Amino acid sequence: MRDYQSFEELPVWQETKQLYNAVQDLLGESEIPLSTGFRDRLDRAVISASNCIAEAFERSSAEDLVAIVSAGRGSLGEVQSMIAMLVDRPGIAPYASALRQIRQLAETCSMQLSEWADDPFPFDERWDSQEPSPSVQLSAMLRALLNPLTAGGSPRLEGMDSPQ
Repeated sequence: MRDYQSFEELPVWQETKQLYNAVQDLLGESEIPLSTGFRDRLDRAVISASNCIAEAFERSSAEDLVAIVSAGRGSLGEVQSMIAMLVDRPGIAPYASALRQIRQLAETCSMQLSEWADDPFPFDERWDSQEPSPSVQLSAMLRALLNPLTAGGSPRLEGMDSPQ
């Protein structure tokens, strides 16, 4: 896999940047009926997700990275929840397309962070030879037990990868 030199090169960070810009475009609409607190919280949640990605990139232990990536996913969950809360609000209909775009970007970023947590150092050769920590091994075992359709962090396609 490609060797990334900075967090800005990560596809998930690039997509989070798009998410931030979409949120800023929405919040820049003076007519959208959102409270100051709601606007501030939405802005902070997106910034938190972006900062978690940057911080995770700088970490050297899988356990730290997974914890920070998890926090980033939590922030993206906040964004998704906040957007979902707006669906039935009066005066929101004209912004439905922007809201769908924000929700989709947040979901995509969250999925990418889940994949990163499953393989914390896919772009760093330093970690290729190291045995995963016991907590990472336990987490992988639990994921495998809870979701039998997942193997190695990748969903199995119907009719493929089936046991012989």
